[in-house]
Amino acid sequence: MIPERNCPSCSKKLDAASNLENENIQPKSGDVSICLYCASFLTFTEDLSIRLLTTEEVADLEDNIRIVLLKMRRIIELRQQAD
Repeated sequence: MIPERNCPSCSKKLDAASNLENENIQPKSGDVSICLYCASFLTFTEDLSIRLLTTEEVADLEDNIRIVLLKMRRIIELRQQAD
């Protein structure tokens, strides 16, 4: 379980995280995520709070992780346009 936090970009409450490979794995420091409200790229800190990823950090991600985040961002944006 992760502590309830607000997205540092849109301030929406975030109180859960999912793993694309195994739903039973809890996030750990350094794991990346995306806000399902505003599509901001996030990372977990030591105390499992979240902060925005910098442009440099996004560029330094493994290609497959960056591609998944970008695809997820596009899905979120399309969903927002449809609403």
